[in-house]
Amino acid sequence: QNLVETRRGRGGGSFVRAPTAAADRSLRSRLSELSLPNLRDTADHYAAVAGAAARLAAQRADADDILRIEEVDADVAGPLHRMERAYHLEVAAVAQSARLAREEIRFAGELGTLLWSPILQTADSTYDPHAEHRAITAAIAAGDGDLARGLTEEHIETAVERLVTLHLTLVEP
Repeated sequence: QNLVETRRGRGGGSFVRAPTAAADRSLRSRLSELSLPNLRDTADHYAAVAGAAARLAAQRADADDILRIEEVDADVAGPLHRMERAYHLEVAAVAQSARLAREEIRFAGELGTLLWSPILQTADSTYDPHAEHRAITAAIAAGDGDLARGLTEEHIETAVERLVTLHLTLVEP
């Protein structure tokens, strides 16, 4: 689908590309093929995993971990979906759970392309993922695992509702 780009050298790695018009159509097609119950179930599972990672990160993070999480979120130059994936993966890494980090990577491949996709751009000017990330990061820094988990789950649920709304517009006549 031409959504991944790999670069060599310093600062290299594999990166998710912003969808082109053809990729945009491909993402919309992929979304319309998913059943709504499957989409919601997958998203619920992802929210549970990401929420658990945030709770553990609040218990285990040190000052350097908080700085790394903040640095990932500060990358506003790149596409939103790339920053979202990097942010949630960094939180999972700070949780110090290899299993949760693997699940985060799996969900990024399974749902992340859709969940954080540019095709979900909204006219709702109140949606500010960076503000949501700052609140999650502050809860992690304060060691408040319950708040970090709740904020993370709300953050993902907001994105899921946008995805469900788009899904309904694609499958309804």
